[in-house]
Amino acid sequence: MATKVGLALGGGGARGFAHIGVLKGLEALGVQIHSIAGTSMGAVIGAMYAMNPRADEVEGRMRAFLEGERFAKTKLRILRDLDLHGDRKVRLFQRLAAFLQREMMLQAVLIRPSVLSQQRAWEIFLSLLGRARVEELTIPFCAVAVDLVKGERVLLRRGSLPKAVMASASVVGVLPPVRWGDKLLVDGGLLSMVPVEAVRELGAEVVIAVDVGRELPFVQYIGSGLEGILRAMEVMSHALQERELSSADLVLKPRVARFHWTDFERFSEGVAEGEEAVREEADRILGLKRMGLIARGLRRLRVIR
Repeated sequence: MATKVGLALGGGGARGFAHIGVLKGLEALGVQIHSIAGTSMGAVIGAMYAMNPRADEVEGRMRAFLEGERFAKTKLRILRDLDLHGDRKVRLFQRLAAFLQREMMLQAVLIRPSVLSQQRAWEIFLSLLGRARVEELTIPFCAVAVDLVKGERVLLRRGSLPKAVMASASVVGVLPPVRWGDKLLVDGGLLSMVPVEAVRELGAEVVIAVDVGRELPFVQYIGSGLEGILRAMEVMSHALQERELSSADLVLKPRVARFHWTDFERFSEGVAEGEEAVREEADRILGLKRMGLIARGLRRLRVIR
């Protein structure tokens, strides 16, 4: 019996296209995936693969979506103006002033609850995932979200797949929160950017985590209260992420940190970096498969005794 290899696919916007390359690389090594947990873009790619476990088909469908009219209408690239990790020599208020001159973004971020409307967001996820249900997928899968009401992590293992993935990817201010029973769900990256613990709960014996986030940036100067608040949130998120990653059996880090999360035009680069990350760790990945079989045998011996 094969080792139950689970994938924890992290969030990171366009950097998450590296997940497709990782899946292609694992297929080339003959690694069979037992289960997948995903956060944000990791949930998108993970769900698409769990529906139909062929990385080339996931790649083709995602490429077609990015080149289509529906994606063009989202205009998500304009959100780059919100990036506060640019040139620190430029004062924050100057960047905000330039940003606020864009009437559309002023309305989108400061007046409406999110840049994308509920309807447009739903159309996007429906076009990618159809009307599948989480519990009916070929590979066991869960999307990780956060409940703003109770302030806790939520694993979505049943119900509408596009709705579950939309909840996991609902970056506050960009996509609308998702009502799920008595819960109000948003981006799972708030508490579990790379969901290692979640995929173990799905029964994985060996967990390969794929981290497509950025390292905590070095900051020498914080010039305003807003910058201080944002920095505090970064530090907290980074600490939570490192703690969860420490429990993975292997962490793959495709070289996509140089991408902005809205660099959707760098799709092919992201996929290639994911494949390269697997090639570099091929021996360790194959070794983990063998270790999983040995560990299972030892557990059986303990039961017999």
